[in-house]
This record gives sequence, structure tokens and C-alpha cells, in this order.
Amino acid sequence: MRFVNTRFNWTSKELSNACPVSEYRLFEPSELTFLPDRLNKKISKAIVAHCVSGDLNVYTCILYRNDKNNGQNVIDEHPYIYIHNKVSNASCQGLIEHAKYPTRTHILTVSSASVKPGNTPIDIIFPNNPPNKSGSLEDLNKLGRSEGITYSFKFAYNKAKSINIIDSDS
Repeated sequence: MRFVNTRFNWTSKELSNACPVSEYRLFEPSELTFLPDRLNKKISKAIVAHCVSGDLNVYTCILYRNDKNNGQNVIDEHPYIYIHNKVSNASCQGLIEHAKYPTRTHILTVSSASVKPGNTPIDIIFPNNPPNKSGSLEDLNKLGRSEGITYSFKFAYNKAKSINIIDSDS
């Protein structure tokens, strides 16, 4: 696992308008204009979640990408985080490559011919897709579909401490 710093095309305010505190939203790639183009071109769908901890706004975007793994069709989750300190205005954003949580890669059980990026509705083939396009983080947790988001929030919080976006005593 490694963290790759990237540029972010939206402000914290724009993200907050797109996804209120303690909620999630599903987005199509065309709606994800805050992501760098090189990332956006690789994904099928994404879920954005927003959490606040003290002075810190944390946004996590789980990018869903069709891929192959050992010859099998899979959907990989690629967490992308944006951290913003509301007081100091300091921020950090980037991709968590090869994150370490059990549900990050989902093996697909449909034939390989029917799974092509952009051609197969992710709602049909992806077992962890939330049933609603938006909702509370609590609802997502009750459904057992928040592991990547929880992992990303914890990672973002620790990253914010390590680069002094928040006080290490927080």
C-alpha cells in the first residue's frame, strides 16, 4: 500500500455541497470532475462519503474499477481521500494504492464477455453497491457496505496527523 498525492479540482465547499456531512452519494464518472482525468477514465462508478472530526473535513471517494486479477474479472475499490482543516485551511489529497482491507477486490461471477468497462451496469454485477444513490453513513454501515470508507477515513485521519494538518494530540 502507498499514498500518492494528487491535485484535486474541487474545493471543500464544492465537495460539501455534493455530499453533506455523515452521508454518502453514488456518482457516475461524468459527475466526478473533481478527480484527475487519468483516474476518472479508469472507473465505472464511485461512492463519495463525508465525515467531520473536530476541525477536519474528510472526504473519501471509493473508485470502482473493472479489472482482471489472476485471469478473473474483478471490481477493485480504489480509495481516494481529500482532507481539509477548516481552521488552518491546510489540505491533502490523493489515492491510496493497494489499500489493505478484505472487501477491496470483488470477483465477478458473470462471464468475461459481458464485463467491459463502461458497458455493464455496475449495479447488476457489483454485490456491495448500495441500494440507494444516497443516504446516511449509518445506513451504509448497517448494510455492511462501509469497510472501504471506514478504512479510508482512518487512513486520512492518520495522514492528517503525520503531515501536521491536525495536532498530533487530537
